[in-house]
Amino acid sequence: MKFDRKTTKFVLYMFVALTILDILAYGLIISFEPSKQDVIVDEINSFNQNGVFVTHKGSSTPSILSSFYAVSSLDILNRLSGFNSAPILNFIKSRYDNQTNLFLDRDGEPSLHTTWAALALLSKFNAIDQYNRTKIISAILSLQTSDSLFREYGETDAFHQYIGELEESFYGISSLEKLYTNTTQFFLGINRTKIAIAINSM
Repeated sequence: MKFDRKTTKFVLYMFVALTILDILAYGLIISFEPSKQDVIVDEINSFNQNGVFVTHKGSSTPSILSSFYAVSSLDILNRLSGFNSAPILNFIKSRYDNQTNLFLDRDGEPSLHTTWAALALLSKFNAIDQYNRTKIISAILSLQTSDSLFREYGETDAFHQYIGELEESFYGISSLEKLYTNTTQFFLGINRTKIAIAINSM
């Protein structure tokens, strides 16, 4: 796999590539080549600084998104055994914004995208219950537009008040799926019928 190995896009692309292989049931092919797998793991871990993954090699800027892509890739490769999640969980906690009940991106802005990645990591490490689910659910639902799709936090122009975006809707719905403990409440909370209609009309 030939990717730029110095930026956060490397861990993103590695996550995407490994996820595709995993979905296609080619994960076993990777596991049959230990030397190749070790190279991939070493490259991913080169982004690890004090237990949290950074935006790019040589950086000291930790990133929830980089951590999500890296941890998910290691998980696909069955390399999470013995992984110390405490530094990442502590970092995620430091990025939680009590005013908006969302998680902050690397620029310090509340972000639905970052919230999705944070919740995915919290779910993987069984730590979501350390947070107030109800407050985060309300914060995410406040980003629904009139067509029941979702917009990114801070997008307040008229277009995004009425028309949501597909990518942001994925982040919103995926996040809410992890937060709701009851499937019926989840479906009712997001108005799944209206979302399906909106997506089908695209």
